[in-house]
Amino acid sequence: MLERLAQSDDDDIEPAIYYEAGPFVGPRDFLFCLLSLNKAKQPTHEIGIGMLKLLHLFLQWAPAPQDPKFVLTHPDLNMQNILVFEDGSMRALIDWDDVAAVPCLVGNKKYPSWLTRDWDPSIINLRLT
Repeated sequence: MLERLAQSDDDDIEPAIYYEAGPFVGPRDFLFCLLSLNKAKQPTHEIGIGMLKLLHLFLQWAPAPQDPKFVLTHPDLNMQNILVFEDGSMRALIDWDDVAAVPCLVGNKKYPSWLTRDWDPSIINLRLT
């Protein structure tokens, strides 16, 4: 399928972009890999470069996670992807495209974005204006 997309004449379809990485020894290796994934989007100004270096230092200094396991995580856990019966019990989770094995701390131990919207500064700024 990817070969077919890459050879498509349709201007609206771009070839799929994916990245293979790992295996990782632990969560720290995974996070360092995420920091270096897209070289094209790396900062070029001094402040951005300094912030990236600080982030690397903070990751080195952070204590090792207590739970170094990797778990499968749903890439888009939003309310529209949770199907429920009329009595409110869950029926299914849909839209598993781009599922990934990630450390617990960024997988099943993080809050879904639809629960943390109120903590997001960009959402708060939208409400205030």
